[in-house]
Amino acid sequence: MAYEVTKRIGGGDYRYHVEGYRDPETGRPRTRWQYLGRVVDGVTLTPPARRGERVTQDKIVVATAELLESRDASRVTVAVIAKHAGISQATFYRYFNDRKAAFTAALSYLCDRTISALPSLEDPPVGTQAEESCRIFTWLESLHRSMSRQRAFRWSFSHSDRSKAKAQIERSLLKVDAYAMLAAYLRRLDSAGLAHVDDADELAEGIMAVCRALIRSRANEEEHEEEHPVQLLAVFPLIERAVFCKRL
Repeated sequence: MAYEVTKRIGGGDYRYHVEGYRDPETGRPRTRWQYLGRVVDGVTLTPPARRGERVTQDKIVVATAELLESRDASRVTVAVIAKHAGISQATFYRYFNDRKAAFTAALSYLCDRTISALPSLEDPPVGTQAEESCRIFTWLESLHRSMSRQRAFRWSFSHSDRSKAKAQIERSLLKVDAYAMLAAYLRRLDSAGLAHVDDADELAEGIMAVCRALIRSRANEEEHEEEHPVQLLAVFPLIERAVFCKRL
């Protein structure tokens, strides 16, 4: 059960989120209080996050990501995460309700790290249509390889748990940063006259959906090296046509 309360302290009103939970070690019911901010004229003013809190939360996220990359997710418990991060389990529960919440944050962190390592699409297109086609394929191939090789992503796509957290992960992966990056690049191609893109946002969303489906289809396969991902090679002519062919 969760609820919010306002406490009056020293003449000021302060808002808290209160959540009941069961202590994983003792099994006893407990409450967790989270400070939401001071209440002024009926409005809760959210305080800025303190640097120490951000550092601790980041430490938990990185530790979770490292564990998901090095072992099966079923063995990544709260106790294991806390030990790897060098904190107590009580500290873990100050930042995350359970391990699934930490998993989601860790996958988001890994996704950001993967996207930042991709070949750049930010430079204006200066090559020929063939060169830009090659550039798109190289970018998609790099994304496909990076996601497919990482244990955490393979788990997120293949794990049988169809929970709300799992669905949220699948929706967010390969969408936000990579989607915006690709859409901006498609607009530059269109402006340069090298492509015929009616709606860059819609086309980028479609391309990323295809890429996500390819990665999901490989999630349960054993890792093996290929000169190029076979499935991507098969569908890339369709992507090429969608980008470069003029619509009637």
